[in-house]
Amino acid sequence: MIHIMSFGYKYTDIPEGYMEIDCRKIRNPFTHPTFKGKTWLDAGLQGYVIEDPRTAELLWKARDAIGSNTEFSVAFGCVGGSHRSVILAELLKDILRDREVEVIHRDLEKP
Repeated sequence: MIHIMSFGYKYTDIPEGYMEIDCRKIRNPFTHPTFKGKTWLDAGLQGYVIEDPRTAELLWKARDAIGSNTEFSVAFGCVGGSHRSVILAELLKDILRDREVEVIHRDLEKP
């Protein structure tokens, strides 16, 4: 199974054994006035993150690292774990839709 986790660096480290992908260099919707109070489910916020060229770079980095492995763990991190990392985790799940995948958004409900 492919394990995908999103997390926030401001909380705790990721569990051992996960390949860590740092999403903090992707532009941050949290600091953009248009997206104040919006969640990762907002289509405009998703588009804002997806349009950043670093998003595709990080997704392909994860996909290439997973390769043909049937067991792999990857974790996407951003500051709070509720926007960029969640979106990338969900996008990777979609890319791997023909594989057995588990997604955990560890810090999504934290303040």
